[in-house]
Amino acid sequence: MARVTRSRRVEEDLLAIAEYIAGDNPGAAARWLDEMERTFALLASYPSVGHEVGHLRPGLRRFCSGSYLIYFEPASDGVRVVRVLHGSRQIEEPSEF
Repeated sequence: MARVTRSRRVEEDLLAIAEYIAGDNPGAAARWLDEMERTFALLASYPSVGHEVGHLRPGLRRFCSGSYLIYFEPASDGVRVVRVLHGSRQIEEPSEF
């Protein structure tokens, strides 16, 4: 079974985004978190999807899910999710990872 591991920053990202969404609609926040979990599982099963963004960090890939970008690294047994950020953010600095 493909495995998903997460960086500490991912947990912080998910919490901050869910809290923001919950400010308007707690149910939508819960559904968004569920969707992220399903997307992480999909990435673990197909770690070569998305776009390569090695200029940010070697081996890093990016996958769009709705308005959010999931940054991840393929691993031998799945993926390691590194960040989840809103697509409007201009992330071009390796220090963000």
